[in-house]
Amino acid sequence: MYIVISLILTLSLATGGVVAANGSVPGEKLYGVKKLKEKIELQLALSPEARAEAYAKHSQARLAEYAELRSRLNTAMSTDNEQTNSEKETVLTQLTLESKQEADLSVSTSLAAMAEIAAELRQDGETETAAEVEQAMMVLNQTSFQTSASAETNNDYYESSLELDVQSESSAQGSVNL
Repeated sequence: MYIVISLILTLSLATGGVVAANGSVPGEKLYGVKKLKEKIELQLALSPEARAEAYAKHSQARLAEYAELRSRLNTAMSTDNEQTNSEKETVLTQLTLESKQEADLSVSTSLAAMAEIAAELRQDGETETAAEVEQAMMVLNQTSFQTSASAETNNDYYESSLELDVQSESSAQGSVNL
């Protein structure tokens, strides 16, 4: 009886941890649990359609994590308290760069795997399902492009803000020197 209760309790806690890990991003404690859950999902995806869906879902998650970390970095950079934020900005910058690399790798790996799955499906005469997988590939590719374009816009904004700050400082110094 005690074994059954402890087993139920253990499974409940594990399930809760997995659910809590869903919203985690690189650098957070539960991120490893999230990645393990995704590996298991991919192994349990038995049909080509389920594998393609898992690949797309996991790549979308990497893109969302990158967007979240970029948002956190942008927030940290826009805060005025330089002493408390410089270390945080450094960590967030590193995590954001690593997250971008992981997202790019995930998207390219997923697109390649999904292309193979679509080819398998076409070869097996399942052209309608292959077309659905190819549509999912286009959506993933478009989402990846939009995420990258948004990041470049934000980078341009912060670079121009830094240039304006430098110009303002040099103008202020120039007027003081007169």
